[in-house]
Amino acid sequence: MRVDPAINKEILEAAKKLKVIGVCSVGLNHIDMDAAKANGVQVFNAPGLNGNAVAELTISKMLELARHTVPACNDVKLYKHWDKYKFMGQELRGKTLGVLGFGRIGQRVGELARAFKMEVVAYDPYLPVEVFEQQHAKSMSIDEVLKVSDFVTIHMPLNDETRHLFNAHSISETKTGAVVLNMARGGIVNEQDMCDALKSGKIGGYASDVMEKELADGGLTEGAGFDSPLFECDNFIVSPHL
Repeated sequence: MRVDPAINKEILEAAKKLKVIGVCSVGLNHIDMDAAKANGVQVFNAPGLNGNAVAELTISKMLELARHTVPACNDVKLYKHWDKYKFMGQELRGKTLGVLGFGRIGQRVGELARAFKMEVVAYDPYLPVEVFEQQHAKSMSIDEVLKVSDFVTIHMPLNDETRHLFNAHSISETKTGAVVLNMARGGIVNEQDMCDALKSGKIGGYASDVMEKELADGGLTEGAGFDSPLFECDNFIVSPHL
C-alpha cells in the first residue's frame, strides 16, 4: 500500500491472517503502529524511495513562490491580463534556505539549493556534526534557522514533537516575509495560524503538498471533501500530495 486508506485498530483486528504491511512511502503515521504490534503484524516502509522526487518538488514550489508563476499564469489565462510589473519576484541566488529535518530528502534539497547559489542552514538534532560539514550546511537550532532564513522547508515526520511545530509563536520568531514550504506531512503546520500570518504579511508565502485533513477525515470515501482557511490566501499554493 501507499498512504491511504488509514489502517486503524478495527481493520487490523479484522485481518486475522495478516502478517506484513509493506508501505511504498517513508511516513507511517497512517497506520496504527501500536495495534499492528499487538496483532503481530510487521510494518515495513521504504526510506529514500521518493527522496529525489520530493526534493525536486520542493525546489519547484520554491521557484513558483519566488517568481509568482501560479498567480501570473491565472492572471493571463483567466483574466486576459498582460502585466509583467504586477508580479515582480525575487531570485533564489544569495538567499538563505533553512532546512528543518536534514535526512536524505533535506540533504538533497540543500544540494539542489546550492546549485542556485543559496546559503544552506539546517536543523537536525539526530545527525553528527560531520554530516553538516559534508553537505556544506551550517547546523543551527530551530529558533536560529527561523530567524535567518528567507526560505524554510520542512522535511520531518509528523509526531507529538513536530505536530503544529509551525504555530503563532514559532511564526512570530520567523524572519518577516520568509517563505515556508511543507512537503512532509499536514499537521506540522497549524493552518489557521499560517493563514493569519499570510494575511498579515508576516509570512511571504506558503507552499504545501500536504494538508492537515487531506483525506477528509473519512479516507477516500465517495463525496468526501475538505476545507482549510488557507484556501482564502492568495500567497498559498498547494498540490494533492504529489
